[in-house]
Parts: sequence; structure tokens; C-alpha cells
Amino acid sequence: MKTFKLDSWLHKIINRYLLDIVVILLLMISVLIRIAGAPHCDFGDYKAFLFPWYSEYKNLGIRQGLSQNIGDYYVPYNVVLALLSKMPCPLYQGLVAVHSVAEYVSAFFVYKIVMIAGKEKSLPEGGSYANHKAVIIAVLTLFNPMAILNNAVWKQADCLYTCFLIISLYLLLVEKYTRAFIVYSIAFCFKLQAVFFLPFLLIVYMKKQKFSIFQFFWIPLMYLLAGLPAILLGRGIKDTYGTYFRQIGTYKSISLNAANIYQLGLSDYQILKYIGIFMTVAVFIVTAWYICQSHIPMNTVNMIFLGAWSVWTCYLFLPCMHERYDYAAVYILSFLLMLTEGHLLSNLLINLVPLLTYAKYLFGKNDIPMYLISMMNLLLYAWFTGVFFNYNDLFLKKERRFYPDHYTKKVENDDKACM
Repeated sequence: MKTFKLDSWLHKIINRYLLDIVVILLLMISVLIRIAGAPHCDFGDYKAFLFPWYSEYKNLGIRQGLSQNIGDYYVPYNVVLALLSKMPCPLYQGLVAVHSVAEYVSAFFVYKIVMIAGKEKSLPEGGSYANHKAVIIAVLTLFNPMAILNNAVWKQADCLYTCFLIISLYLLLVEKYTRAFIVYSIAFCFKLQAVFFLPFLLIVYMKKQKFSIFQFFWIPLMYLLAGLPAILLGRGIKDTYGTYFRQIGTYKSISLNAANIYQLGLSDYQILKYIGIFMTVAVFIVTAWYICQSHIPMNTVNMIFLGAWSVWTCYLFLPCMHERYDYAAVYILSFLLMLTEGHLLSNLLINLVPLLTYAKYLFGKNDIPMYLISMMNLLLYAWFTGVFFNYNDLFLKKERRFYPDHYTKKVENDDKACM
């Protein structure tokens, strides 16, 4: 069939810049998705909490507003609300804009993390293919349905602290430990749920033995510094620094629409609240002991998984969990499982769990019983945990299939480094 010079020119452009064209188009679509979700504000949290807090800042001004106890977030997020109250746009537009910045920054650091995994050859591919794969994985994080619903539709702040967790994870992987702990501390200042990442940091400290215990003191130090703007403007010290203590005692329900173990008939808050906390701590103690005395290599893939697993464990076994508190775990696992073939179904199932719980709260359209959703989540957790701790590497079978000698040598080198 006859073709024209225009076709030849287009074919050359496509062959040379196909990845760039795909990425640009996907980025544009991701922006349009967030714009489409932004105007929908008929959900309880936005109407009952976010907008009233924003209105108070709009009436009082930034200085007077920050001097008072508005909302139940710590100072950094209140600063965001106070600044948005001065912007010439509705609150929903400002929130989605802030959340989108966090999402795109997260995607950039996901790219950098995937590139580290490629250079380390934890995966069977390398070179330019690994670079292309890293770009696609990073862009696809912007299409995570949980993230879209959480950030653009629900207007929740989970992407903010998760963004700092992703940056902290990257800095840990490149062994810039002081920066990693400073960034992690910022995540903690934005939302208390960043504490779910702390067991992972403690395990890394005990296993790798490459940084001081004093790095953990960045957490209280940054917390104190983050509260200073409000204190300097007249807010009480106890009122400011007691924010997270008040949050801990706010909810008296064993599970708030979270797909965790307490949906299996374990519903008595008074009996189970402390038992759940102590059992979770016990799980982390046993895990830390097992990892430190085993031959599990702390390579990039394993560290990514352990970070997500730490958050996931807290979500499944701690009391008083909201459905949103597994955000960081699902986000991290989603891009981790895209690193290698053979995990498409498990990736879909992991993302299906928050979709079902979000649908139940946001739209009231999900008729699947919570205990079934929770059982699926627990089975996924058990399967991934079993694979990791039985084979010492999440993708060990895949690696042995492609690089048997490489993996054996890598484990031996890690063992020598630990001696």
C-alpha cells in the first residue's frame, strides 16, 4: 500500500520517541483524571472537617489561626490549610494541587528506586530496558486507583506523608542515612501513621549496622521544630505537642472500615485494644530476630518489601485502623510487584482490597461483606510473608531461573559483609 512522506516522517518519530510520546500522553491523562476528580466534595471528611477548618483559617487569618487549636492534624498540615485559605481558588482545587505535587514527586523517586534495583541486578533485566521499565512503572503509579480515589476524590492527606516515606526509602537505599531520617521525621510530622514505617527502620538498623542509633533522635527533634511556628504565634506548648496523643484516644472502635483481622468477629474494643498492640509488637520482635540471624540479604527489593510489610502488618493487627491506613503499604507493594513478571494477579488483588473498602465508604455501593475482604487481605499478607521468609527473597524463584550463579554469589557476599 502506498505511503506518503508524512507517513515516513511519523514512523521515524514514533520509532525514535515512542517511550517519550507514551509518557507525555500518560502524564497528561493523569492530570486530567485529577482535574476530573477534584470538584467532587460531597464526602463526610471534606464537609465535616477539612472545609470547616479551612473556613476558620480564612476568617481568622494565618497568624491568628495557627495560634489556635484548629482541627486534629499537627502543625505542618495546618500550615498547608492556612496557606490554601489565602489562595484565589476553592479549597478542593488547592488540596488536589498539593496532593498532585506529592504524587508526582513520589513517582520521580519511585523511578530512582527502580533504577537502583536494576543497577544492583536484583532483577533479570538491566541497561536501557531497565531504564524504560523504571519510567513506565513510575508513571503507572499515577494511575493507582487507590491513590486517585484517596487524593483527588476523597481529598485525604495520605499521599503527603507517603511521599516523604518514599524519599526516605530512596535515601536509605543510597545510604544517606541522616537525610533519610530527617525526611522520615517530616513524614511523621505530617501524619502519625508514618510511625508504621518505624519497625522497618529498626530492622534495617539491626541488620545492616551502618548507622548510629542516634539517627532516631531526628524524629522527636523534627517534631519539636515542626511545632514551633504555632507556639511562636501564641499556641500553648502542651496543646501543640499533644496533638498525636489526642489523636490516639479519639476513636473507640476496634476497626473503622479497615480490612484487617478485627473484621473476623473480633469486635470488642475494650478487650482487644491492648492485646492487639502487644501482639503486633511481638510480631515485629520475632521478625527482627529472624532477619538478623538469617541469611536474608538486605538488597533493594527486600528493603522495599520490608518497608511495605511493616506498614501492612500494623494495618492488619493494630486496633483503631481506618481503611486508609494501608495507603503506603499498597502504594509501595504496587510498584514493587511491577518490577518483575509473575505477580500481576497478586498486584490486582492487593489493589482490589482498598478499592472495595473505599467504595463502601465513598459510594455505599459495595455489598461484599467486610469479613470476606479482610480474609482476602490476610491471605495475601500470609502468602507474601511466607514467600519472603521461606525463600529469603521475594523474587528468589524468578532470580534462580535466570541467574542461579549471580544470586548465590550475591548472598555469599552479603553474608561476608554481615560478619
